[in-house]
Amino acid sequence: MASTSTYDSALSEGLEVNLKQECLLKCLIAYLGEDVGKLVKEYLVVQMEEAETELERCTMAVFIIREDEDPLKPPRDIGIVIEGVKVLNEFPSSKSDQKPEPGDLIEIFRGGYQHWAVYVGNGCVVHVTSPPVEFPSKVSNSSMSVMVVKEKLQEVVGNDTWRINNSLDKEYEPRSACIIVEEADRLADKRMKYSVISKNCEHFAKELRYGKAESCQVRQAGKTVMAAGVAEATGLGILYLAGALEREGKKENKNTQ
Repeated sequence: MASTSTYDSALSEGLEVNLKQECLLKCLIAYLGEDVGKLVKEYLVVQMEEAETELERCTMAVFIIREDEDPLKPPRDIGIVIEGVKVLNEFPSSKSDQKPEPGDLIEIFRGGYQHWAVYVGNGCVVHVTSPPVEFPSKVSNSSMSVMVVKEKLQEVVGNDTWRINNSLDKEYEPRSACIIVEEADRLADKRMKYSVISKNCEHFAKELRYGKAESCQVRQAGKTVMAAGVAEATGLGILYLAGALEREGKKENKNTQ
């Protein structure tokens, strides 16, 4: 097996962050004495249907989705499955060079949670101001009033990473861009009730685009809680590393500013 210094050297040679994430996960699995070949599941994008079926049957696995078979190309997605549930996936990349269109949803990776906004054109987004903690431990105290504001995308993002995420387009037909932008602008500078479980920043953004208030974070949080017992028994270290991988993406983004 290669020495630790060899891995450190490989990880510091300017690799795209998704490749570093893949390497770190595989190294940790090997370090824990697990069989990388059995615990890591690799698929091509064209095998997504097969992948979903197989992962639903997994007790625990790390999955990697690739565009093609070239191992040196950054994977499309990396994640962790526990008891058939994706508890972590779609780690952010270090680069945010996408060009959003009016009406696109913007997902911003804050570390412990994702903040959401709606792109309205001219470099601006409309979003709700974040409470001090997006997912407070006491949900009973999570109802409050927040402002809807219009700001420059880069000012909202800061040193965090972001991406365009219109993933629910496959489930719901998005409203026309002009309607989304018109309604978002109308709501700007107004106050709204905030609830972490029923009216958070993601609910706000997705209701503007689809006319339906949804939050994958809330659903995912519930799934993660149900899988927590299994995680503790089958490799909590991997979940801890996943948080480090998100921080790695942030560090790389900050270094390129």
